[in-house]
Amino acid sequence: MNAVSALLSAVYFLIFNLTYSVIWFVSVLLLRPMLRMVGHELPRGYTDVWATGWGVALLRGGLFLSWARVRLNMDDRIADHDGPFVVVMNHQATFDIAVAFYVLWKAGGRRMRWVLKKELLRAPVVRQACLETRSAFVDRRNRRQAAAELRRFAADLKRDRVSGVIFVEGTRATPDKIRRSRWQNLLEPRPAGFAVLREELPDWPVLSVTLHWHGKDGVAVFNTGIWKSLLQVECTMYEPDALPSDGGGWLEATEWPRCDALITRWKTDRTLIGRAQS
Repeated sequence: MNAVSALLSAVYFLIFNLTYSVIWFVSVLLLRPMLRMVGHELPRGYTDVWATGWGVALLRGGLFLSWARVRLNMDDRIADHDGPFVVVMNHQATFDIAVAFYVLWKAGGRRMRWVLKKELLRAPVVRQACLETRSAFVDRRNRRQAAAELRRFAADLKRDRVSGVIFVEGTRATPDKIRRSRWQNLLEPRPAGFAVLREELPDWPVLSVTLHWHGKDGVAVFNTGIWKSLLQVECTMYEPDALPSDGGGWLEATEWPRCDALITRWKTDRTLIGRAQS
């Protein structure tokens, strides 16, 4: 059954991603000139809405075909906040991209944009979609370029009232990478990008998203990595006046230890372990 699920998942991902991407791209190509003919531009949030739909459908379909489940614990204060967030997340699997869209959708249908490494400019669909939404492509080896790009990104987020999401580890936390980290469940955070966003958006609350895949045995989408797994997600909101001005220091000294300890509790919780194995 495991192999059958993996095959069904791979077919679903392939067909869904190709079909969804083609429909979105053709709609952009058709609507943009049509709207310009009547003196209008394509709404800046058009692709944001498509991206949210992609993420939610991909996660739900993948969980269903893999007999996996999600358990989402969301801070009650999130519902009372009617604006966007600066979102920080840890990163364990390819599916986490869809998780981010799912979380913001569950938090009131909010739209989001990404901070990505510039290497993803070579990924055709990702490149075009993220250029359309004016997400940030940063050069991790060029701090000046990265800071300038993040400041531009923050200005766009502020103008469009859209949440910005950053995987602060910079890459997926595989078991081999974690063994080289000083944290038990996480990689060393790269707080510089988050610090710039906090500096540029000081009045925005921070949404910290911690996730862990119970029972996951891989990191990629097209394998049996999430078969019968349980995805545990916790979302904690921090009001801007509750955070120090040094966002990077807070992340390393306070929030990352909390997230690491939270995942440790999840991993040793026999109730959660039993749910993942049932």
